[in-house]
Amino acid sequence: MVLYESAFAVIVARFDAQARANALLAVTIVAGFASSIFLPLTGLLVEKYGWRQALVVGTVALAQVARYGWVMAAVAVACALAAGALLAYHRI
Repeated sequence: MVLYESAFAVIVARFDAQARANALLAVTIVAGFASSIFLPLTGLLVEKYGWRQALVVGTVALAQVARYGWVMAAVAVACALAAGALLAYHRI
């Protein structure tokens, strides 16, 4: 629940009124799906492996998602830099 308030505060500060509604809707939908997927999944992991191993599995999964997120952010930055350089080149 703590992440909702943080995400909503950032969205309200960064988006204009029309885009804000869509951004808030996207956060709410993604968080709703995450809850409905990960609560039963966590329950199954705890039931099968115990809470300690379920915690390890969850940590490894989160690390993989974070690693993938960093890779995607780096690719996005590289593409933005390349697009900026290309635009600068064609303006000359």
